[in-house]
Amino acid sequence: MQKPLFLNPLGNSKVSNILIYETHRIVTNSDILGTVYLFNNFQNVSIITADDNTNYRINNFNIDLYNDLFISKIDDQTVFQFLTIKKAMVKNMLFVKIKGKIYRQLIKNNNLSFYKKTSKILKNEKINPMTNQVMRKSSWEIRNNYFISFNDENLIKFNLNKKSFLKLFDKTLQAKLKKDSKEQNISFNTEEGIVKLIHLTD
Repeated sequence: MQKPLFLNPLGNSKVSNILIYETHRIVTNSDILGTVYLFNNFQNVSIITADDNTNYRINNFNIDLYNDLFISKIDDQTVFQFLTIKKAMVKNMLFVKIKGKIYRQLIKNNNLSFYKKTSKILKNEKINPMTNQVMRKSSWEIRNNYFISFNDENLIKFNLNKKSFLKLFDKTLQAKLKKDSKEQNISFNTEEGIVKLIHLTD
């Protein structure tokens, strides 16, 4: 099977003030189901923020989840890869770049931030060993991981369950969260529940 290359550099980079980008050609593979992109199309308006905090409006925005890239489509064959973007707001969702990786920030409450890392993983095709025929095509599958950051320092990975989340806090706060979650019927197993619980850590 071919290596899943989807961005083929054309070798030209440009600078517009602090907004640095490269032009890439889209290379598709019809043998793989799905795409590496977060959104199904590029008809997405985004406000992107450069490293110098200058904001730009982009009308044809998407995110490459395989290569961790903020991109904008030029035509059916070409995209811009933005190199100096630290965050993007699209469809009321905030995406931030941390150490070269793109995360969605679900909430920031005082010193505590909750992030979702969505990736696209290539699941290889399944071959019938008897007939050598393809039983299932290769496909891009979504994987989600969750992280907490205290005081914008290191990201700490955890699972969406009660035990994993409570281990992030001291015993006093654990007791408070247990009590509040029971009284308010808040789930530890959903993103919405974790957001509510983080509000209760004040």
